[in-house]
Amino acid sequence: MHGRMLPFLLLTMLGIALAVRKMSWQAHSALLAKETGPPSTDPACANPPMDQCSFYATCLESRYHCGPDGYPLGYGRKYCQKFAGERSKLDPQGQKWMIDTMHCLQLVLVPDAIDANSTTCDALKDQAFASHAGCYVSNGFCTLGVHDWAAIIEIVGITTPFANWDALKATMQAIAYCTGFYGHMAERGWGLF
Repeated sequence: MHGRMLPFLLLTMLGIALAVRKMSWQAHSALLAKETGPPSTDPACANPPMDQCSFYATCLESRYHCGPDGYPLGYGRKYCQKFAGERSKLDPQGQKWMIDTMHCLQLVLVPDAIDANSTTCDALKDQAFASHAGCYVSNGFCTLGVHDWAAIIEIVGITTPFANWDALKATMQAIAYCTGFYGHMAERGWGLF
């Protein structure tokens, strides 16, 4: 009798352990969902100042609590500060592109900082990465010189675009747009170099 009961008891205990773990995860997820803070009333969250990186911590992380690896701190603020700290590697046109692009990337996320409706950390990350190619290109990425492109690769690090799917996708979208842009310029006989 005891020999037959042991597998049954082990399976029962495993089932209970898995059920407790699942309930713990659901409770943890519910707790995280409740931790989303209220919309920011800070004027800088409605209109982020140019050439500053505080928006990510002050306006997004303080509301969503995505943590050190979430988009606000782990990507947005990290690369904003990295570019700001290494701006001297860019020529004046590259520095203007950097400042305008940093601002564009923050403006896209303003509604998530100030609107009554909140989102999730995953949705915030998806929305942010979806805006990258558009912000890069609309601020003149395709017209930057070779020196600036090399500096951008040095600042970001060659492996960063390949570190996650979203960064790679944004990079490929920007490159595809630039390829089309150069083709259009060549068809018209307008040289860039």
